[in-house]
Amino acid sequence: MCGIAGILCLGGTLSERHRTETTRTMTGLLVHRGPDGEGYYANGPVALGNRRLSIIDLAQGAQPMSDPAGQVWITFNGEIYNHRELRSDLEARGYRFRTHSDTEVLIAAYITYGTDFLHTLNGMFGFALWDERSQRLLLARDRLGIKPLYYTVTEDQHLVFASEPKSVLAFPGVSHDVDLQGLASYLEFRYPVGERTFYQGLSQLGAGHLLIAGGGQVRRERWWRVPAPEPAGERSEEAYREELHELVTTSVAYRMIADVPICCFLSGGLDSTIIAGCMARQSGTKLMTFTTGFPGDDFNEFRFARIAADHFDTDHHEVVLDESGYLDATRELIRYKDGPLTVPHEPAIYLMSKEIARHAKVVLSGEGADELFGGYGRIMRSSFDYDRMRMLSQGGAPDLPQPARVAMEGALDQRYGKAGVTSLADFFLDQYSYFPAAASELLSVDLREALHRSDARQYIREKFDEVSSAPSIDQCMWVFENVHLQALLGRLDCATMAASVEARGPFLDHRLVEFGMRLPLRHKMRWRSSEAEEEAWTWLGADISDNLDIPKYLLRQAFRGEAPDDLLWRRKEPFSVPLEGLTGGYHTAIREVLLDQSVAAHGLFDRDAIEALLQRGERPTVRRMAQALWMLANVEMWLGEGLGVAS
Repeated sequence: MCGIAGILCLGGTLSERHRTETTRTMTGLLVHRGPDGEGYYANGPVALGNRRLSIIDLAQGAQPMSDPAGQVWITFNGEIYNHRELRSDLEARGYRFRTHSDTEVLIAAYITYGTDFLHTLNGMFGFALWDERSQRLLLARDRLGIKPLYYTVTEDQHLVFASEPKSVLAFPGVSHDVDLQGLASYLEFRYPVGERTFYQGLSQLGAGHLLIAGGGQVRRERWWRVPAPEPAGERSEEAYREELHELVTTSVAYRMIADVPICCFLSGGLDSTIIAGCMARQSGTKLMTFTTGFPGDDFNEFRFARIAADHFDTDHHEVVLDESGYLDATRELIRYKDGPLTVPHEPAIYLMSKEIARHAKVVLSGEGADELFGGYGRIMRSSFDYDRMRMLSQGGAPDLPQPARVAMEGALDQRYGKAGVTSLADFFLDQYSYFPAAASELLSVDLREALHRSDARQYIREKFDEVSSAPSIDQCMWVFENVHLQALLGRLDCATMAASVEARGPFLDHRLVEFGMRLPLRHKMRWRSSEAEEEAWTWLGADISDNLDIPKYLLRQAFRGEAPDDLLWRRKEPFSVPLEGLTGGYHTAIREVLLDQSVAAHGLFDRDAIEALLQRGERPTVRRMAQALWMLANVEMWLGEGLGVAS
């Protein structure tokens, strides 16, 4: 695991010496991603830098690394979990390795297979590979976008890239201006969707994408995509259950490969409990587990995590949060992220990672299971509401008794109004949107207009178009896998790497994703009974999810008998931060940030409207408005760091 940075001259005027010096500066900003070592390579038009967090082959894995002839160079951030199998195949083909690192396996695979080598990899990565023979640079990102990679092409024709925005922004002439479309996407969906960032001209290479630069040209291509939802031929539940169990178990085993101590996040929820159980059974030493939360039963999962820790006999650690520590961590993490935070619990992940760093370098996490197996029941089941609204508008449901039909129409009208059914994408976007309409009065005219004409909605609509022939709920789950997951992975990477800890996600294995896309819906979300299925016709989607559904059904069944039943079958409880309940220093600090004169100077928000809102009560008690103010304060704290410039 590393932080990478570099420059390729596409025809610009910056001297080789200046490119080398600038790359050193850029790489130096990533020391938190790689505190164990640094390295550089510069030759002709290219300069590569690397900061290393040593995980595999601690003695010989220094980067940038080359083949024996010095013709292919790489700076690599990530892990290749199947590097041992690849090594055996490459050795059989005649390649002679000098190290035991997965980095050298990447070089050998490229030399042997060309760019098709990407399809042989099981791992997470963002890397730059320079081929001296063809004078071309490859930037590549893993299938799901687990590891970040940012880039821009400057006016003086330099391709500049790095693991974090701050390093790219350090290159002379790169704009620091805020991208209003990226900011509008953040306000509506909590993150810039697609390849947008918070900075004009700065892009994030898309998941499963490859960028090839050379001869003055730059082109992007997609080398992998999430398969469309397409259930395979009928199989028994037992067959699906056995395959899923094997996939999860082997995925966890892959992610336990390391030459340093490893541990596990453990919330006591389904996903982390399954991972901890797999790790405990496969580990040769006592597993370390970590959980975090605020005081009070409503804002932590300590009780559930202890049940799992006792069951698996782990070395368990609890990190208790407080207001002052939370606010300090928020400011620190904004500096690491080079942008506002996406959700209030990011600082909690960061603080837990700082504690983990005292004991281990690698942590396994449960991201990815909800998207694959129907964990976001409330919004996923809302597509059932859409289907019924469309059916009613077309005169359907003739077999439904009149009283039930009237009750259903009334409930749908009350929840969604009588605006009419447009498209599934627009229906989804209205449910997925995060920023309350009432909070738009807090924005400047320019930002309000950017929000109104946001291209983020069009990006998501186009994702729906790619799978428009699939059932509604399958479309929503596929969009979550392609769009929503990116925000989760971004915040996980930032919060852990800021503490020099590598996070690995067993549910992000592409083999599991491919399995999930061909798994019939009834094995992901199942009615509690035939009566529940009938009753659902007169319930709204959110109530269906809470009362009538069993989300992630097959995942629960696959690990019956290996984890406590109370944890396997408990409802999903997202990590909660008591924003409207915190007192004292937290709210004083938020008020100071939002009422500072810089708010007017930046011109993104209406300071007078914010002040009026805050004066209507000592603190906002409505959770969605509290979250909106939290987001605006995040933006202001980010701008206060001086990286983003409102223009």
